[in-house]
Amino acid sequence: CFSERVDGIITLDDEMPVADNILCASGVKIAVTNLVANNGEVTVEGVVSGNVVYYSGENGGEYSVAIELPFSLPVRYPEIKANDEIMCDSVVKSVSARLRRGNEIDARVEIELCLTAFARDSITVISAVSVGEPIPAPSGAFSVYIAKSGETIWDCAKSLCVMPDLITAQNPDLPTTLIGGEKIVIYRQKFN
Repeated sequence: CFSERVDGIITLDDEMPVADNILCASGVKIAVTNLVANNGEVTVEGVVSGNVVYYSGENGGEYSVAIELPFSLPVRYPEIKANDEIMCDSVVKSVSARLRRGNEIDARVEIELCLTAFARDSITVISAVSVGEPIPAPSGAFSVYIAKSGETIWDCAKSLCVMPDLITAQNPDLPTTLIGGEKIVIYRQKFN
């Protein structure tokens, strides 16, 4: 994160009344439009925009003029590489405006930028799949299974070759979190 200052001169159009006093700056915001990574440096480009409200004694009224201050800031970032991707959070910290001459206003905006760089990489999650020995299906009309410590209902269902829903339906008092030692009874229709 770092702070920068963006300066600029706002020139009033010829048909606008001459500014005698700056009243305020309003609606000032920052938009970062481009981030370019080079080895050891990031270029941050964008625009600061908003309004300056001023008083004109010529017409005795208050007027506003739009601020648009484009910027391109080179920032040293030693860890960055040319192909890294960058994210940027930005905020306007303060705004000041002062009269330069009757038709020109100096604008100064302090901004805060926070850069985050990251590199994309491909990682292989599954490198191989192998088929183990098949689990034999129980041959009896019912099975009793004693849960081991750390097993889930899904693990028990795999060992019994049934769906987890069948276990919970036939064992309604079975807790959802097994601690080990629970007796699971499954009734099946035996086919010959």
